[in-house]
Amino acid sequence: VGLLVMSDEAGAGTITAQNINLLYAYQLNITRFFSMTFGAQVGYFEKKVDWSKLTFGDMIDPRQGFIYTSEETPLNTPARGVDFSAGILAFSEKYFGGIAVHHLTEPDESLTANGNSKLPRKITLHGGAVLPIRGLGGVDKGSISPNFVYQNQSGFNLFNWGFYATRGVVIGGLWLRH
Repeated sequence: VGLLVMSDEAGAGTITAQNINLLYAYQLNITRFFSMTFGAQVGYFEKKVDWSKLTFGDMIDPRQGFIYTSEETPLNTPARGVDFSAGILAFSEKYFGGIAVHHLTEPDESLTANGNSKLPRKITLHGGAVLPIRGLGGVDKGSISPNFVYQNQSGFNLFNWGFYATRGVVIGGLWLRH
């Protein structure tokens, strides 16, 4: 069970956002060696813009500067909404993999009166392994852990893959992003 609270100011307070999220996860032990964890998140968001701090191209006269009023229609109320996410993780002592889907309902975050700015759904796939390295006589020499993370949101793709190597308390690794 978790609670995530965030407040953000961008552009010297021109855009502000507040989020509060409730999180819940449950682990189900399928066997002694294999488990699954299910998680869900429900959040409430509020975003607003201080229109007095913005300037638009239609406000500018080429010779006299900022003398006009913009034709942009400000939204006098904040954009508010509810956002849902869920995920599942399956794992054993050596292997793990999962999927998470954020913004299931694609909430509208538009800050203009006639706008439509849906937050696109994001899908994340991840997986990996922890493979022990044994020396002569079965002596533990550490482990190597190959991993990947793939994300897709609104046609944009991100693929990270790499590995960690562990020996005692020393951990090192290398990751590539595409």
